[in-house]
Amino acid sequence: MDSTPKMKLFLSNTLPKVKYVALSHCWGKIPILTTTSNNLSVHLDGVPFEALPRNFQDAAVITCTMGMEYLWIDSLCILQDSKEDWERESAMMGQVYQNASFTIAADSSTNAHEGILHEREHAKAVHMFFPAESGITEENLYLRMPLNQFATIQNEPLNTQS
Repeated sequence: MDSTPKMKLFLSNTLPKVKYVALSHCWGKIPILTTTSNNLSVHLDGVPFEALPRNFQDAAVITCTMGMEYLWIDSLCILQDSKEDWERESAMMGQVYQNASFTIAADSSTNAHEGILHEREHAKAVHMFFPAESGITEENLYLRMPLNQFATIQNEPLNTQS
């Protein structure tokens, strides 16, 4: 029996109304895994986790960690070689994101292979110790400079694409 974790594609008309997570990401210039008429049956059977681009893997981990089962990824959930499917599904993308329980925004990735989960810069903290004058209590105070993350988020690849 194959114990390799897989991500399976489900056709929305075969599922009851379910809660799901959506991934918003830049495709980039490096080819990524997509669903086409030729590989639809393979994707319905399941794609090995290791074959997924890093952003998809990280999004799956986030989805499972948050207790959710379903993840919507445009390149996998829309048939990329079907003009009819693409036109129908892309017209509903606003609703897809709106109806998602939450959307994972891979805003710092320029392509699907860079990943979402990265080490972040930690704010520098200063520890200050204040001995109590009475000698009974002591106080610790930690100060740190705020991280101005909004300024950097505005300039991330996902937020600068047209």
